[in-house]
Amino acid sequence: MRARSLRSHLEGNERDYNPDSKPTALRHRYETVVVPPLDSGQPVWVKLIHAEAAAVDWRVIELFSLNDSPFEADIIWTTGTGTGAHLLVTVPRATIISVSARSVTIRVASLSSSKDTKSVGVTIEDAHEVTRNIYEVAGASGVDLFFDAGTVPPFANRVRLDISDNTVLAAAEIQLIDGSGTVRTHIMGDEQPGGGLLLGNTQSIELKVASGRDYRLIYYLSK
Repeated sequence: MRARSLRSHLEGNERDYNPDSKPTALRHRYETVVVPPLDSGQPVWVKLIHAEAAAVDWRVIELFSLNDSPFEADIIWTTGTGTGAHLLVTVPRATIISVSARSVTIRVASLSSSKDTKSVGVTIEDAHEVTRNIYEVAGASGVDLFFDAGTVPPFANRVRLDISDNTVLAAAEIQLIDGSGTVRTHIMGDEQPGGGLLLGNTQSIELKVASGRDYRLIYYLSK
């Protein structure tokens, strides 16, 4: 089984998002949006905010669920013109992110299949904090063979594998592969360090997980 790429994950479903739309002023620091449930297991992305300021400054972005429900956020910020930096985070209920930016664009997607109304909010303040976040990639193993676990997300520096059936963790295998295709780390699932595996120059990750087991990769981010 091959995990979905970050590009296909982000482009799979999208509603009411136009990156060329006129931004609101960055001083407008509070927004909420209703997020649709998962569509056939895939996230549906909606715009939360697209804002600009006259000058670059440190911004603390607080993201939160109004319904105690997990969601994902796709954050793009720039210090001038151009495409800017890009960050994906998984948010259990709420989190904060600190960036130096003139403009900020945020999309969000629910990680719940519940049809009940879910809403996500954001506040942005001119401040700076040291923040740490995670990004989670979930999947299911279809065969008892090595498979590509997908693209390493931006700002990731460590990774950890969890499996729904902990009794097969000892038999799971993780390979970190560099840009030349060389396996630089090969480790059994129960031998992972508590803080996860250092990614370093990792280009891709391959997993071997017992067939029929659900798993998740937790990426530790530097922001």
